[in-house]
Amino acid sequence: MELRHTCLSCGGSCRGARVTLLAEERARIEDLAARLGVPEPVVDGRLRVVDDACVFATAEGLCAIHREFGASAKPAICAQYPLVALRVGEQRRIGIDPGCYTAFRTWRTGERLEPAHMLMSSGSPDPGLVQLEAMLLGLLAAQGWRGLLVGLVRPGFESRWIAALNTLRLSELLARPGTSRDQSAGLAALATALPGWTEPPSSTPLDPELDAWVTEVVRRMIHLRLAAGVPTPAAVALLVAGGALALSWVDPRPECFAPALAAWARAVRTPQVWAKLLPSPEALKALAAGG
Repeated sequence: MELRHTCLSCGGSCRGARVTLLAEERARIEDLAARLGVPEPVVDGRLRVVDDACVFATAEGLCAIHREFGASAKPAICAQYPLVALRVGEQRRIGIDPGCYTAFRTWRTGERLEPAHMLMSSGSPDPGLVQLEAMLLGLLAAQGWRGLLVGLVRPGFESRWIAALNTLRLSELLARPGTSRDQSAGLAALATALPGWTEPPSSTPLDPELDAWVTEVVRRMIHLRLAAGVPTPAAVALLVAGGALALSWVDPRPECFAPALAAWARAVRTPQVWAKLLPSPEALKALAAGG
């Protein structure tokens, strides 16, 4: 599949993340920091964070290293983002992180990326896991995210999902230190709406392009294993598609829905979210099937 993406300089990748430096690049980054007048850029092997933003983030939300010395001067993980690379046995899985807040805007028309040398993490090559991922991705390609969700759950899921989401106390979660302003802004409307829901609200369907994007987001989350802590790929699909469903009830307009979905795609990677929604295999079964 083609990799298309154009950075729109939103600054979202510089907020709400802790960047770990490669050992061999620390001295170079510290030298650049000295030239920029940035004190103590590295703490415990990571770029220092100030008010939940990278110490190199400018007032405009951009990277001072990039601005002064070019994109290639940035730490490797920053220069690579939002590209993600994963090795699963002999497979090389490369894709674009749907947690980028503006990814939707260029996923069809953006610059064609042809990655060469990349930082690559390793994932379990367990045949059962790989087979399950392939099955889910096949169903997703054939039926889209809504069809996959229907296949994973039993009637009454929407009400069970609302009850589960309310256990998050999302407003409190978003107010915690360390939550980026982008994530808080993206999920604020959902946090406000949730306490008032007992049954699924009426909503306007997503437009076809946005609907296709949700399918792509679910695909990337499974294929790239971006929610590594979640127990199974089926649970990942359920969490991401369920989040998209709830966000569609809140505001289906692309300019609101797309960044909200990016924020949700980031949120479900954290144990504060997925472990609260799915604390055990029994909870997953109850959410999907009821009873």
